[in-house]
Amino acid sequence: MEEKPHQSQAFEIYYDMGKNRSLTRLADTLDYSPQTVAKWSHEFNWQNRIAERDRQNLALMRRQRLEESEKMRTVYQQAIRKVLSDQFLKPLQEGRLRMDLRDLADVRNMMQLDMTLENVDRNDERYENSEKELSEEEAKVIQMINADGDVWSALTEKLIEQQNKEMGEK
Repeated sequence: MEEKPHQSQAFEIYYDMGKNRSLTRLADTLDYSPQTVAKWSHEFNWQNRIAERDRQNLALMRRQRLEESEKMRTVYQQAIRKVLSDQFLKPLQEGRLRMDLRDLADVRNMMQLDMTLENVDRNDERYENSEKELSEEEAKVIQMINADGDVWSALTEKLIEQQNKEMGEK
């Protein structure tokens, strides 16, 4: 038997009842007998349809949440990279960067945050094979910088040394 429009509409009302869903309440709302509504529920498989629709809605919500978090991660990364570029890389290239250790720690923290956000993307199955992976050498350098404060300090000293040398030449 095919579900008629009034039965389909009854299902939609029943579904919209959510946590308060009850065939007795539906029967009262629609002015049908509880037996009639129970028969429709059984004949047209309402419980399975509700479960399937709930699964679909949950999957949709998860996709939307994932898309939103991807957008926010992109916004955060763009902001971090802009700050790094404007306040660290450009001044360094132009030879006008003067930094103290607190500033260097901030730069390191921002770079680590950017790499962490990038790794979130890389761990996403949709990201696989869409970009070139780091070479083994690049990965080792990043790992050394992240793991060893002395390596970071040495790199920083070298950058400051180079900056001072360039400033002296100008």
